[in-house]
Parts: sequence; C-alpha cells; structure tokens
Amino acid sequence: MQQPPKPTDAFLYAYTTNDKPTAFTWKNRLRYRESIFPDMGVSAFFDFWGQDKFLGRVNTFGNPIFINESHLKQLRYASGVGGVLAINFVADAWRDFAEKIQELIREGVLYDSGPYAAMTAVKGWRSVGNAYHRHLVETIYPSFSRTYLGSLKRLSQSITGISSYLNAFTSFLETVTSEGGPVTFSGYIESMLTSPLNSGLVIEISKDPHDNDFLKTSKYFYDANFSLVVDLATHYGFAIDKNAPWRFVADVGSPAMQEYMKGVPIEVFPIDNRNEMGKCDDVIPTDPNVSEPYGFSQIRGLEDVVRHAAGYSQYSDIDQLTSENLVYEVVYAEAFLESWLLDMDYLVLYITDFYNTYVSTYPIVRLPPDPPDFNDPFKELVKNCEDYGNQRTIRRQQILPSIFNSQGGTFRDKWNLKAYYSIRLLERSLQKPSRRILADIRDFINMYDYITGNTDYRYLQTLKYIQDTLIGRVTAAALTKFS
Repeated sequence: MQQPPKPTDAFLYAYTTNDKPTAFTWKNRLRYRESIFPDMGVSAFFDFWGQDKFLGRVNTFGNPIFINESHLKQLRYASGVGGVLAINFVADAWRDFAEKIQELIREGVLYDSGPYAAMTAVKGWRSVGNAYHRHLVETIYPSFSRTYLGSLKRLSQSITGISSYLNAFTSFLETVTSEGGPVTFSGYIESMLTSPLNSGLVIEISKDPHDNDFLKTSKYFYDANFSLVVDLATHYGFAIDKNAPWRFVADVGSPAMQEYMKGVPIEVFPIDNRNEMGKCDDVIPTDPNVSEPYGFSQIRGLEDVVRHAAGYSQYSDIDQLTSENLVYEVVYAEAFLESWLLDMDYLVLYITDFYNTYVSTYPIVRLPPDPPDFNDPFKELVKNCEDYGNQRTIRRQQILPSIFNSQGGTFRDKWNLKAYYSIRLLERSLQKPSRRILADIRDFINMYDYITGNTDYRYLQTLKYIQDTLIGRVTAAALTKFS
C-alpha cells in the first residue's frame, strides 16, 4: 500500500545539522522545538536534550546510577550481532508492541512502508562501564601521559615513583575536570558523555544521525504511520524521544508499562509442549507454534490489548504506590546500582594500570646532576650547574594494586576518602573556601576514626557521608558545564 505524498510547504520542515552556522542552527532548532514538534500532536514524549537528560542515570535521591545487568533481557524483533538488550519488563513490552504493529500492517491498517513498518530494534542497552573504560583509556590517559606530561618536562622528570606520579596526576585533574573531563565512574555517568541507551529503558529502530532535523521531519513526522504508531506506543508503555522520533522510551510512570512490571492475570495457557513417547518408544512431536501464556490489560479502554506479562516479583506491589516518583524510586532501587560505592575501587585500578603503563613506556628518568655547593671552597665554582658532576639516573618501578589496600597498603582508606572528596568537588564544580575544605576533611576523617565497626564498615559509612552530605545530590545547576 503506497503512502500518500508528504507536504511540500518549506516551513513544515527544519533543515539544520550541527555543521551549519550558529545563527541558522539556532533559528531552525527553535522552529523545530516550538512549532513543528508541537504541531505533531504528540502528547507523551521524552526530551533527552532537556528535562529528561538524567533519566536512568540519576535516581530520585540525586545519586548517579547504572543498571544491574542481571535485569537485562534480549529483545525479540531485533537485529544485530549478539542481540539487543533492555530491562526485562521493557523487553516484554517491546515484544507485544512490535507484534501489534505487524498485525496492523497485515490487516492494512498501517502502511507496509516507511520507518515504522519494520519496527526492528537496532539499538538497545549499552554498557556505561565499557564506555567509561574507553573514556579513561582513550582520552584521559593519553591526555595525561602524552600531552600533559609531554609538554611539561620538569614535571615529568619529577616522577620517580607512585607518590610523585599521584602528585602530577592531581595537578592534571585540576585542569581536565574544569574542562568537562570526568575521571570517576559517577562523574562519567553524570556527564553528557553518556547515552540514554545506557539506561536499558531505550530502544531505537534506526541508526540515523541525531543532529539532522530535516531527516526527523521528512522521514518520521510526515510518515503516514507516525501518528498511529506514536499513539499505539502508549498502549504498551512507550513514548518517543522528541529529538529522535525513531527512539522509543519506556515510560515507567505509565500504567501500561507498570503492567509489564507487576504482571497481569494470565488467562491463556499453552498445552504441554513437551514431546511424548508412543507405545513403541517413538517420539510424538507436538505443535512447535503453541503460544506462550498471556493475559489482557486491566486498564480501562485497553481490555483487548494482549500482554505477555507474567510480571516480576520485585514490582508486585507498585499499584499501591501513590505517585509516579515512588514508582521510579522502586525501579531504580531494584534494577539499578548507585555508582559512588565503586568510584575509588575502579579509579585506583586504572591509576595502577596507568602508572605501570607509563613505567613500561618510560622506565628510566634522567635527572640533572646535583648543583655544586658554592659554599664549599674545595669545590670548583662553575657557571652552569648542570655541567657539574654526573647525570643521575633513576629506574622507575612498577606497583601492585595492593598498594591501595586498606590492610597494609601505602595508600589506605583515608587516602581514598580524601581523593574521592577532592575529585568529586572538581567534577561537580563545587566552589568551597580552603578553610571549609579543611574542615570537611577533618570532619570525615574524625568520623572514620571514631565510628564503631570494622574497617570496611567505617570506610563505607564515611564514604556515604561524603557523598550524601558534602558532595550532595545531582542538580541541573551542578552539572551545567557538562550540558
């Protein structure tokens, strides 16, 4: 079935991409945001360039989070090597949504052409841990070891061991974090270097570029299936991304998505699909196409909507919650982990690897000779101090991660706590006077020293105090430099 022609009026389209002049881009983006998209009549949508930028990255308490991968599930109706993943209840909803689209195409309700005709997921969850690793290895380490140290010969020569390396790295951090380069796992999650796909709540059916506004309007908004597909998505708990209409986002606050979380009454059960044995021990095969158990939506007006939604026990009581915010709180608590607990554990491993790599690359440092003692009448005075004596050579030694161990390491819990506090201040651009910083350090070191419990407990409680009280929750104002 051929689609009708698309509108030809120029004012119905936006034409900008990121490589266009600033004024042209600003004008077209404004028209897209305030005129073109509102005219599409989309009632439910997400805006990752605006109010929803922290969805699935920061929980309701303002702490950065990442998905617990045990809650991921492979999508049906997806393409790509290794499959496409999303949070389990999102994957269940996608299955029913995609099957409904296929049904309506077969019935001729939807056109069998255009971007929404296939509804095959090409992108889903992406590991923020892997992205963080690439950021540190491909950006932070080369910037420090090659660019920063490479341009500061005297600083490079001062590195004779891990202590002097850490001093140089600290100086580097004061520069790089001010320019938007996070180094902790939490800092990376909070930054705009991450993707909405890291949340496990997002599914994309195209790899189209996100900066091409003409493509968004011509290919998607004016596709004849657009309005019906966008409306149908809400029946399964999805909403589109305002700035990427090929992206479907799980609306955790919607009753439809919550049915996939808690489950619906299962009304249709399949027959036993196991092969049976005949009298002569021959296998009697059963129908391989027997349907899986399913039920129907309990939402008024959607009673005929099929749900393959057995539900997940941890969400069984969400219908008793009184606000959308509480539903998100439960989802973030059950399917996500707070990253601040791991920040220093990860960072010291990378620092160890960075230092050892640096030592392997530059095993020897040659220092200028000791200057002459001009007060010694028995030594010849020379004009050039570097001409005096023999050049000193130091061989740098590699280290083991145990150097940061709380039990017997050179850099123990107190060093980790001070480092975490200092780095997170830089990443959040939290301006505090020196006396306040010293007072904060004194307070949390006293807490660590005098709180009751074993070493691990004291460390975690002190770290939590730093995170909750001294660093604080994520706010848009705190992250302005990353926007």
